[in-house]
Amino acid sequence: MISRNARRKAAETVKERAKKRLSGALVKCAVLGCQHATQKAAGNGLSKTHCKAHVEFHRRHGSYWRRSYLAREIAPFRRAARQWLREHEGSPEVLDAIDQLDGLLFASGRPISAFNLNGRSSVDKAQTALARLREAGKTGEDLLEIALTISATVSELGPRGNDEFLNVQVAKLAHRLASGTILKNHEGVPYSEIYKGAKGSMFVRYPRAAGGYMRLLGQAILKRASGALERETIQAIRAGALSTASGVGNH
Repeated sequence: MISRNARRKAAETVKERAKKRLSGALVKCAVLGCQHATQKAAGNGLSKTHCKAHVEFHRRHGSYWRRSYLAREIAPFRRAARQWLREHEGSPEVLDAIDQLDGLLFASGRPISAFNLNGRSSVDKAQTALARLREAGKTGEDLLEIALTISATVSELGPRGNDEFLNVQVAKLAHRLASGTILKNHEGVPYSEIYKGAKGSMFVRYPRAAGGYMRLLGQAILKRASGALERETIQAIRAGALSTASGVGNH
């Protein structure tokens, strides 16, 4: 683990680099319609092509312009993915993908408390996210459903061909299943219920769903699920989602 002193020195170095304006950097952010100066031109960051707001947007969503999917956008694709899994639960591709995803969960080790994640590497954070999923009783089948759902959603809503966005959206959906740490006493009662007048963040902490570890988490899930993510499968789930949505809209 990197020492606190080493992390502080690294942070100071990055801050100094961020303050230096770079000749030759774009003046305006590369996102269409954005009039803000790039981080390098403004002297408030390292990006030579994007402004501070769009760098943060990219960190959170995996795209400089496309926001993360809303629950209502994902819902029809998730129902279709669930139905497809029921119809193909015994297929070799599905069984192998579930087996690999179960292995990913069981190899993740013990989770690090969300109160102690600051300063930990992206790898540690991704491993902890998987460990929390395992401890919450989630399975390889749950992760496969997520991979199928997001793959089909991207095929319809886009942006297509952006692997980073795909990775982040898979990670975000997994992250919602089990993400935080709730401190409890020896009897399993949350301290937030015992000390109701105290500030909630003292006893409950949810790590932010942004940054490098989200890329690693989504990538790891998709890699193990890849055998079940054939083009024909994604097209079938997409068609099922669209027909369901159309049927609901006609009632």
